[in-house]
Amino acid sequence: MREAARGNGPVDKTGTAPRADFTHAGVDPAPQRTSRSWTRFLKAQATGILAVDVFHVDTVFLRRLFVLFFIEHGTRRVHIAGVTRHVTAAWATQCARTLLMGLDATRTIGIR
Repeated sequence: MREAARGNGPVDKTGTAPRADFTHAGVDPAPQRTSRSWTRFLKAQATGILAVDVFHVDTVFLRRLFVLFFIEHGTRRVHIAGVTRHVTAAWATQCARTLLMGLDATRTIGIR
């Protein structure tokens, strides 16, 4: 129980904290990060982040259309990938493939 009181984490059934087990095994703790903010993480990783979402548009003729779009976080560019009345996995996959094939090679380096 003394390890838990010192801040080494919860104590398991054997009476030792996980951090103590790692220390005895010769594994050092992870280094402290200088910045833990989500904003700084996104800025550092922005070139490789491609966000995707779908929104709907109701037409004058009372039909609903779904729009698939992508946002490049690094450049903040928005790409309209496709519009359809019925969203399917095959349609969304094909739109993503078409978009990635259309981007320059320099902009797709960090995207996986």
